[in-house]
Amino acid sequence: MTGRTELKPLFEELDRRADLGDPLQLWLRDDDAVAPSEPLDRLLQLTNHHGVPTLLAVIPAFTGTELQQRLALEKGVEVAVHGWAHLNHAGAGEKSRELGMHRPLATVLDELARGRERLESLYETRFVPMLVPPWNRIDSDIIGELGGLGFEALSVYGPERSAPLTMLNTHVDIMDWRGTRGGRPLGAVVGDLVAMSRTHKGPVGLLTHHLVHDAAAWDLLELLFAATEKHAGCRWRGIFWPIKPRVGSRLGGPANGRSVGGRHAFAEDAHGLGHRARATGQNLEEVVLADPKGFDRGGSLDRGVARPVTQDGDFADHGTTADFGNLGFAGWAVHDDVHGARQDDISRIAGIALVKQFLAGSVDDPVRGERKQLQFSSIHAGKKRYAA
Repeated sequence: MTGRTELKPLFEELDRRADLGDPLQLWLRDDDAVAPSEPLDRLLQLTNHHGVPTLLAVIPAFTGTELQQRLALEKGVEVAVHGWAHLNHAGAGEKSRELGMHRPLATVLDELARGRERLESLYETRFVPMLVPPWNRIDSDIIGELGGLGFEALSVYGPERSAPLTMLNTHVDIMDWRGTRGGRPLGAVVGDLVAMSRTHKGPVGLLTHHLVHDAAAWDLLELLFAATEKHAGCRWRGIFWPIKPRVGSRLGGPANGRSVGGRHAFAEDAHGLGHRARATGQNLEEVVLADPKGFDRGGSLDRGVARPVTQDGDFADHGTTADFGNLGFAGWAVHDDVHGARQDDISRIAGIALVKQFLAGSVDDPVRGERKQLQFSSIHAGKKRYAA
């Protein structure tokens, strides 16, 4: 098989993670989407064939309804904001940068606000409030203002660093930007993935740019997707970002027609949970653990006892591996456990995801915006007992 030798270290690493019951979490970000194109069609055909969810970083200034209509045909695609126009405003001799302090801050923020509004209006159900800076560069003064523009996450390239909003970065780039400007050698990309699997805590992001892929890049993606598609030591993830609940919706209520197997299964209830905590002034853990009536449709949590978890596939077997500090990403850890759940089990899904997240021991409280230790005596899940 072509590439089998180069893929061997990856197979060995995924076998190791499968034996540990700790699959490598991978996610795909593709940058610079603007309009329908043959390269975009090729990417989506490839990701659809192998079941790989895709986050497209779309350039707001130059996109419109044509791309929106093309993506309406897709099920596994989400959209994030890729700056405004992907124009370089840095001076001569500086690295390319659109989101820097080379222009008045108000100008930059106005563009980002317009970009977010445009994409959210075009992609209501697949829009993610995430900023992907062009060239993966952004000045810290701008990062501090993103929350006020409605952004909830930031994605660049490299290790995640402390920031006032959620960071979800890409870590492995398939392109050789400093050399051939085509696809990197398969062995080099595999080496990066194995190294990240062994050293990085959290999801590992793969970065692609469909518009500039050469034959080597396309071949590399085909081989990687085929190698990881059904391996027990790997799972490809979407973002599963929370959406705003519809008018009249409530925590524990029906899913308003959204599929449980899709990206919003858990997220809608997580958003409602945070809203209820803010409205009442309660601590987040008080809302979850002290109010079982809030989960009355499934009885997901009952004063510290997660009663229905044994009904959800292999959740009770692989335990609690989630380590994400934002409710929006708790869905990552629970997605495979609930993909076959019924439409009226949304509250139970939310409860399982929250149990997983809380058992990590420490979370970023999205209500108070601070990090704290959560103190529980114990939570029972199936035949196992987890001390928090």
